[in-house]
Amino acid sequence: MNRIYLIIFLFAVNIAHAQISVDKNIIDISSDRRHGDITVYNSGKNPEDVRISVFLIRQPGLATEERFSSDNPRELGIIATPRRFTLAPEQRRKIRLSFLKPAIDQDQIYRMLVEPLPKEKQDTTPSNSLITLNIAYELLLIKRPPQYKIEYSANRIGGGLSIHNTGNSNFLLFSGEQCNTLGEDCRSIAGKRIYAGARHRFELPHGESPVQFMLNIGDDTRAVRF
Repeated sequence: MNRIYLIIFLFAVNIAHAQISVDKNIIDISSDRRHGDITVYNSGKNPEDVRISVFLIRQPGLATEERFSSDNPRELGIIATPRRFTLAPEQRRKIRLSFLKPAIDQDQIYRMLVEPLPKEKQDTTPSNSLITLNIAYELLLIKRPPQYKIEYSANRIGGGLSIHNTGNSNFLLFSGEQCNTLGEDCRSIAGKRIYAGARHRFELPHGESPVQFMLNIGDDTRAVRF
């Protein structure tokens, strides 16, 4: 799932916070595209310094998942420009994401951190002391393979539902719901993005009765039933 980090710098009593926002939290790029964009906005009253960091996610969704970072964009296969900038109050800035390598036969997964930088404290007197709250956004970047396949297996095991993604691209299961055998007492099931090769077990409140989700991949969204 997508994460929002709360980065807290404690200085003393008063509270201030950077009001940086982004226009999307998922960038899903088809194999024939080489670029994607996001917009960062400063809704606050003060200028804000912003830093962009990109991480390659190796073996996403598996127990061996790891993040890889490098100062060499060629090693990552992607570059974000600009990587550091200042936003005036009410200013917007477009960030261009450029993929440097052609798509491969499986998803390429990245995370991008959009992080307002803490300001240096200019005065140490108590009247100017602050608790500064900075909110950093972590975005999911997906580069799809040229021919992606939605393939999965589903098994009922011990009152739960196990989904194994046997295709070459990730999909999101969301808006899950299960009712009892009478079609009553319907319960929501938390969603999950399942990456290629990964498995996820959904705990079910009503044992063997049918479960329905919405399945999303790229621009395609449809209902599925297990």
